[in-house]
Amino acid sequence: MSTVRTLITAFEIVNQGIVKAAPFSNRFDASILAPQIDLAEQRFLKTFINPEFYDDLKAQRTPNEIQYNPDIGAYQIAYPSNADYEELFTQYLYPYICRSVIYESYPYIAIQTESNGLLLNQPSYGQNAGVKVMQMQRDSMLGTLEGTRVLIIKYLCENKEKYPLWDDSKYCNDCKKGGR
Repeated sequence: MSTVRTLITAFEIVNQGIVKAAPFSNRFDASILAPQIDLAEQRFLKTFINPEFYDDLKAQRTPNEIQYNPDIGAYQIAYPSNADYEELFTQYLYPYICRSVIYESYPYIAIQTESNGLLLNQPSYGQNAGVKVMQMQRDSMLGTLEGTRVLIIKYLCENKEKYPLWDDSKYCNDCKKGGR
């Protein structure tokens, strides 16, 4: 049994260059992301990845922190013993999950919950863009997530022989319609 509860960690999101070209850990608190990872996977990934497939993805994933950013250190791939899972993960699931976690985290990044209520975060090195800009960013990211979901399903349907645990019964007959 794997010790990995989710497919990614907060550190793996902020340091891999998924959301922006370079890691943003130098000005970002990864602990804000951590509580949102499981929620993001439930909302965005587990709606089309069936439980058996998801559990196998978790079980076969390395328990070590994955590392694809050469600026940080040596590579540590997620699936060293399964090339098909590694391809699915690096090309589709990893960026999709990272973006979904950021999407779920934005309200908690822009607005802090304190004992005296909700407050806009006012950093010393910039100005908070506000709730409207945050919502615009979330709307844009949601469109990207919805489009990426269709691409992931299409990829899985086209490669279902590589992923025998993928339950294609709900999607693959409709791949020509975009997997919806």
